[in-house]
Amino acid sequence: MSMKRRPSGLLLFPLIALLAVFGLSRSGLARVGLGIYPEIVSFTASPGTLHSGEAVTLTWVARGADAVTLEWGPENAPPDRIERLAALPPMGSLRVEPKETTVYELTCETDTIGQACAPMRVIAKVN
Repeated sequence: MSMKRRPSGLLLFPLIALLAVFGLSRSGLARVGLGIYPEIVSFTASPGTLHSGEAVTLTWVARGADAVTLEWGPENAPPDRIERLAALPPMGSLRVEPKETTVYELTCETDTIGQACAPMRVIAKVN
């Protein structure tokens, strides 16, 4: 009985395909639709309570996203009082100095599949 030997090229193809999937981008899994969707892992404001003129640091981590967008404004603000900063990195921090209690909302999305994540909010309460 003779055993047929598999050509070595057939063994390399799955390995090359696997490396291509994971090497597409920093968020390769989200881009190829393998069941991992963009999400905000954490979003914090520190300190959460402050006095007018003091600084607060917003820190975030998003997974499977190309960029995040930060929107902010006073509590119950009309649309014309909402400010926006887009194309922030998926992981980062920003120091802000709110003059009044401010709601910060973070969202994320991917360029390739156009998938958005659920937004996350933090509130910097000014006393």
